[in-house]
Amino acid sequence: MEKNPKKSLFKMLSQAHTDALQELGNIGAGHSATALTNFLNREISMGLPHGKLIKVEEIVNEILEGLPARNIALVQIETSERDFQIFLVFDEDSVKSIIYLMFRGDTRNVDSLSDLTELHQSLIKEIGNILLLQYLSAVNTFLKTDLFPQSAPILYLGDAESVVNEKLMLPAEHDDPIFLVEVDIFSQASDRPVRSRIFIKPSEKAVKNLLEIMFGEDWDKV
Repeated sequence: MEKNPKKSLFKMLSQAHTDALQELGNIGAGHSATALTNFLNREISMGLPHGKLIKVEEIVNEILEGLPARNIALVQIETSERDFQIFLVFDEDSVKSIIYLMFRGDTRNVDSLSDLTELHQSLIKEIGNILLLQYLSAVNTFLKTDLFPQSAPILYLGDAESVVNEKLMLPAEHDDPIFLVEVDIFSQASDRPVRSRIFIKPSEKAVKNLLEIMFGEDWDKV
């Protein structure tokens, strides 16, 4: 019998995804704290990651949940597997918190994303890239894949729905699973945490490996 990772995939992953996503989140957060500390030259800590499984059609609602504004900064990197996608979202307040942290409290003239200078955008992109690379490494470690970035990170700014629907090449199957890891970033230099959301659309290879980790080699018979 040929194994088909798309057969009832969301239902299968939903049965036992919590521990897997929590472990993935913990690995990525640990790596990210060290990398950001080195980049920012100040102590950075990560909050407890929260992992969940969502569908493609739920991405926009997950991004906007609890936010006062719809504008976001989305950082994406292309990887060596075409059907694998990973991107990160900062809401508008978190972008301001990053600017506050990077410029030691100076956020003058930055009232919205449209006020970001090229320097601001470059810093947002680099911090997003650092986080994404650490989570890509976590995916490789946990799911036994060999993914690597194919290009420089891309930054999109604007309305969440427009960015997701017009800029991202998401799969047509709206019930395809997406791994979402939410984690806050803290620094003693600022009382304004940065809220980050990492979205991972796994490749078929990664899905197969995850199913084998959770259910064993005979996962297709579960």
